[in-house]
Amino acid sequence: MKIEKVIVASNENIEYLSFWPLFKKVWKNMGFDPLLIYTSKEPTSICNDPDVLFFNTGKIDSGFVSRNIRMLYPALFPNDICLISDIDLIPLNKDYFESRIKNLNDNNFIVMRDNVNANNQMPICWNIAMGSIWGEVFKVKNEKEIKSLLNQWYQNMASDKTDLWYNDQLMLKYYIDEFKKINPGRIYKLNDLDTKFRRLDRKNYTNTIRSIYRNDTFTDFHMPRPYGENKVLINLVVNHFLSKNFNFFHKYLLLMYLLGLRISKATKKIIFKYKS
Repeated sequence: MKIEKVIVASNENIEYLSFWPLFKKVWKNMGFDPLLIYTSKEPTSICNDPDVLFFNTGKIDSGFVSRNIRMLYPALFPNDICLISDIDLIPLNKDYFESRIKNLNDNNFIVMRDNVNANNQMPICWNIAMGSIWGEVFKVKNEKEIKSLLNQWYQNMASDKTDLWYNDQLMLKYYIDEFKKINPGRIYKLNDLDTKFRRLDRKNYTNTIRSIYRNDTFTDFHMPRPYGENKVLINLVVNHFLSKNFNFFHKYLLLMYLLGLRISKATKKIIFKYKS
């Protein structure tokens, strides 16, 4: 198995859409084909990008569509191996997305992080399958059927919006479990221990200074939002981890920046404690 397309979606919310140029660049540089599904009632200039497809959301909330359409749109590329992703998440280790699956059967649905399933949810990242298999899982083959299923999900959530934000992860878990009942041998599960997965996460990146100093490997980077306010840090991470040749200066700048953030965070805690 070899990944061909990496599919993400976003509406007009700049907090997410602003990540697209970097997301596209990083995946293309690794040899994959990124594709953005732009969800809205009207196309905008970003739809002039050949790697962006417009999806008319009609009366359905565009944010809801952007979260859920990632699981359904691969069905329109039946002969391509498709990986789905969040737009604010970029790869830092190409090997994770190649060597871990290269000997697996194209007829399987691959769940890369089975160990993090919880509360009837399955994380969107990272799951891989042939487009036709994505369609088989969700029982869709064309855009009309995709719109119908999205509308069905949206109507079901209308009466109780408690889990609206997590609807995509709930649906993914439910449909994969149903698919597994009929096709028990076609769901191939890996876990973080098997794959040596490690995320550079926006929630704790200031605590990874020692790891970066040791040149430890990270799998992906969950970037802080919005991009505009955090692009210095994001670009430092990209330059350090994804440069073709190791550059000590890039590493030094990243370490100093993270150290500064850590000191700033600690100082704010002390000031808050003093004032209270």
